[in-house]
Amino acid sequence: VIWNVSVTEGATRVSERAPRDGEMQFGYLGRINIEKGVGTLIDAARILHHEGVKFRILIGGKAANDMENFVSAAEGLPIEFLGFVKPAEFFSKIDALVIPSIWAEPLPRTGLEAYAAGIPVIGSRAGGTPDIIGHDNEDWLFEPGDASDLAAKMRRVIAGGREALPDPSSFASLLDETLPSVVVERYQQFYECALSQA
Repeated sequence: VIWNVSVTEGATRVSERAPRDGEMQFGYLGRINIEKGVGTLIDAARILHHEGVKFRILIGGKAANDMENFVSAAEGLPIEFLGFVKPAEFFSKIDALVIPSIWAEPLPRTGLEAYAAGIPVIGSRAGGTPDIIGHDNEDWLFEPGDASDLAAKMRRVIAGGREALPDPSSFASLLDETLPSVVVERYQQFYECALSQA
């Protein structure tokens, strides 16, 4: 895989998360619509809430037209819609990012930005999301559109607590692959290999 999205060379990377108390906080950042899987996230929250699990979800972003439907679906759940928010500010408030996409988006930039902020990512097995999380990383991947599977992944994170979250340093090698200088080098290696076999 050669990345088509980069976390800018020289961008600040968090090496240590700020301590936080209270309930585990999950976040979603992006467009709010069906194909992005926001409904799946709300359904997973409903499952956990009915089980009596304590958590919060912060949703950053806006919907093109049917925002009221999502707000209505989340009524009574520990979900807060923040509207547009700066990514750095958003990531400072959450313990884990959720990328619940149903459609196969090529590579979710928010996942890379979360890693740069030291925040782990739970994502659906859709498109390029498993490429950044790791195709064999069962603890952090769920089936697209499967709210029960997502709830199970969130439940595991909550049960483990903040001390069990991956250390921000564990994301370094992945982020290095997104640096423009490394991307250029990977393309050069690819073309040299192709030319040598022509």
